[in-house]
Amino acid sequence: MKCPKCEKKIITFIKWSSSIDSIKTKCKYCNTKLRADNIVYFSFSLVLLISFLLFPFLRDFFILFDVTNPSIKIRVFALTPIILVGAMVAWFMGGYKVVDKDQRGTH
Repeated sequence: MKCPKCEKKIITFIKWSSSIDSIKTKCKYCNTKLRADNIVYFSFSLVLLISFLLFPFLRDFFILFDVTNPSIKIRVFALTPIILVGAMVAWFMGGYKVVDKDQRGTH
């Protein structure tokens, strides 16, 4: 993703998808504080909702394929494609926005 202020690439997809830097970070080029935009938050929320809704149905899916007593680890692993697709949507459609210093602490 690029910094909205200086337009330089500040993070890779691998680092973005595996750290808190997807939510907030600081541009290493212009030293601007950044946070995720609404598309990223919406994508994360949607992936969590879909994952929680599909989790109980995965047991039936594994029973259909004669996997006896599917553990929670196997069911969570089965949700990995949904999580990756959600991360890719957030990466390509979302971005960062500059943290407005004047609005901090006014909530």
